[in-house]
Amino acid sequence: MNKKRILYIILIFSLLGIPLTIYLTYLHYKPEASTFCNFSDQFNCDIVNKSVYSDILGIPVALLGFLTYLIFFALTYEKFVLLKSKNLKRNKQFTKYLLILSVISFLFSLYLSFLEAFVILSWCIFCIISAFFVIVILICSFLLWKNKW
Repeated sequence: MNKKRILYIILIFSLLGIPLTIYLTYLHYKPEASTFCNFSDQFNCDIVNKSVYSDILGIPVALLGFLTYLIFFALTYEKFVLLKSKNLKRNKQFTKYLLILSVISFLFSLYLSFLEAFVILSWCIFCIISAFFVIVILICSFLLWKNKW
């Protein structure tokens, strides 16, 4: 797989993550229950998205996800610009930043999945989708870093 294709994949999944996390942020603040992604007690976005674990220092986790996807998009877009400029040093720096952010995002996503499975005892379908996006971005970032792109 070439580097441009990998960068396009990261861009696509970043762009998909943005509206997903906007919707989750909306659900977090919505006072009434959502009917769209609540299937049972085991698969219920409201239970997860309104739990005590759904915010950090008063900031919704979904909003942090939105900012993370925005940063992924910005870093990847900048990498495209750097590819054209042939600035190898800055290009490698952005690859490192992408990898670091994707590892942190993956570990945080793993932590949130642990909470869903063993503490909250309910799963949010959109959170699972977001975790999948993070895994794809992590794999792509690792491939870029491994190949020194």
